[in-house]
Amino acid sequence: PTQEHIRYSWIIHTLDMATPIYALKTHDNIKERNPILGENPNNVEIIGLKLLILPIVHQNSSEHAMIYFNAITTATVINNLYVISRYD
Repeated sequence: PTQEHIRYSWIIHTLDMATPIYALKTHDNIKERNPILGENPNNVEIIGLKLLILPIVHQNSSEHAMIYFNAITTATVINNLYVISRYD
């Protein structure tokens, strides 16, 4: 992948960490849906998973795969923001 794809990946995954951290802290009726993390992970688990996985993905993905991963993560962030807005 290009440096731009990797940079965007870090940005969108940062948002993918921030949105559930915010939602879980401020809304009792929102649960995490990531099967690896469980319904109520703590901040260290959310951040740690990304810091463990992202460098591996960045080093081992093709440009097309990175575009796909970034699109899926972007859609996830949009969904997270939608869910948060429903409960604010």
